[in-house]
Amino acid sequence: MGSRPDPKLTLERVDNDKGYSPENCKWATRKEQYRNKRAYRWNKLDADKVRTIRADPRRPYRIIADEYGVTRHMIGMVIRGDCWKDV
Repeated sequence: MGSRPDPKLTLERVDNDKGYSPENCKWATRKEQYRNKRAYRWNKLDADKVRTIRADPRRPYRIIADEYGVTRHMIGMVIRGDCWKDV
């Protein structure tokens, strides 16, 4: 793979069922990697729904995370705009 082209990039496998090899790896940002995780295969609709749901203060991150099958951390990242900010 050579040296890291940018300190913000990390190594990511293109196909998670295959090992780490130059043919199956690429440099990606953390944001790209979160979007590519199997558990986090979301789309614009999911991100919009979570932001709308969270507008209700009676819906804690824990409940929303359970409904979507993700971590509270992931829900927080979506709501804060750390990921899916562009949607």
